Amino acid sequence: MTHPVDADELLIRIRGARDWASSEADRIFAHSETLQSDGRAAEALNASIEARAFQSIRIVLDEILRPGTHGEPRPGPR
Repeated sequence: MTHPVDADELLIRIRGARDWASSEADRIFAHSETLQSDGRAAEALNASIEARAFQSIRIVLDEILRPGTHGEPRPGPR
């Protein structure tokens, strides 16, 4: 069974995951541009889609760390 973690440890883990997702998005976007310049459009598109997935993960983790800073607030359940 896993052991519980405190809030500080959880923040460290979320920040690490956010930083990793950000660096993966940057790396894959760069790879996509290389593929595009090499005339490999289909592969470039696939890489771009993958990079956007990592970018979305980063945005979600940013929202967890800094709520309300990534768009219009949505009404909660009533």
